[in-house]
Amino acid sequence: MRPPRSSRSLLTAALAVLAIPGALCVPAAADAPADRLDLVPAICRGVELCRTEAAEVYGRLAAGERLAVLTALVDGQQVLRQVYDDGSGFEPAPPFVPHGSDAGHVVDYAASVRVPSGGRHEVTFVAEDREGGRQEVTTVVRGALAPSRVTDVRVRPYRRSVRLAWERVADDHGGLVRSYRVSLDGGAPRWVGERLFGALPELAVTHLRPGRHRLEIRAVNSAGRGTPTRVGFVLPR
Repeated sequence: MRPPRSSRSLLTAALAVLAIPGALCVPAAADAPADRLDLVPAICRGVELCRTEAAEVYGRLAAGERLAVLTALVDGQQVLRQVYDDGSGFEPAPPFVPHGSDAGHVVDYAASVRVPSGGRHEVTFVAEDREGGRQEVTTVVRGALAPSRVTDVRVRPYRRSVRLAWERVADDHGGLVRSYRVSLDGGAPRWVGERLFGALPELAVTHLRPGRHRLEIRAVNSAGRGTPTRVGFVLPR
């Protein structure tokens, strides 16, 4: 029996290991081995192995292609098993939003798995059809680390309040920044959600006393809190 065309197409053409928002580590040239995926170094910022918090496959099946089960393993442990055809007919996946995107895609199959933080990890996707055909592809990635420091903090003081704004981190180290932890004068932290697209993060703090204040901001991703950025400012009396 020939290998299932659906499995080979699914795994060699659609595997995407995400490194940074809006960019994909893509398969190597078409003559690369069908059971192996090479990452594009430029997408991974020049490092040998891509650093990421998620790996996923998704796409459409061509006419005549077959897919029954899609399985994902991380470091040899099965973390996901999705059945698309249990014998009663193929049931496509719902619309899929890729990691780091805000746009949904119409797909036939989709699977997304979390990569543990730090270290090196082996991620494998396995496609099977109902006739026993099987195809798999494996890649090695590095887990995400806590993000880099927040930079270019802009402080606009008023009589009893302050408005803060800052640039997004230069390097999220493979994990999308989801929020920022802001602490003023060592008090309870305030949390500012990240906007993946559009306006830069900002925060207004009111009912402050006149005098000197100290501000600390950390970017936060799935791997933890980044190194703090500390800024001082003075409110007029």
